[in-house]
Amino acid sequence: MTKQQLDNLKAIWSKIQQHSKEVYRIDYNGDFEDLDCLIDEINDTALELENFIGEFEEEVPWRIKMMTKYYRKKQIQPMTPYTPESDMEGVSISETDKQNGSPKIGDMIAYNPLNEKDRWLIAEKFFKDNYEDIVPNKGELK
Repeated sequence: MTKQQLDNLKAIWSKIQQHSKEVYRIDYNGDFEDLDCLIDEINDTALELENFIGEFEEEVPWRIKMMTKYYRKKQIQPMTPYTPESDMEGVSISETDKQNGSPKIGDMIAYNPLNEKDRWLIAEKFFKDNYEDIVPNKGELK
């Protein structure tokens, strides 16, 4: 990123912060007639940010880093091991996993405990790197 691009990003960020202050001012003072003008300004800034990001189409890893946030799951994840006999109807499989030969032995099929039709494949390596077997305490399963 060049210094000019960094300066442009700082200017956009400054506008976003100002919009946030305006929203609180309008809410606090009840000056709702100012809201339409503010919405136009926010839309203009959003377009400016979209155009700025568009300059980096070739720099996808940078864009991903800028947009990535990290989350920790709040509950345990029910899964079953993939077998050749597994019912794969409705199981989501990423293109990358398909290109790597999935579904295959060692992969896991995860499902949403609130909707067992919502199922997806977890590749063996990702599973081994990111999950561990647990024995839930009584009442821990939802």
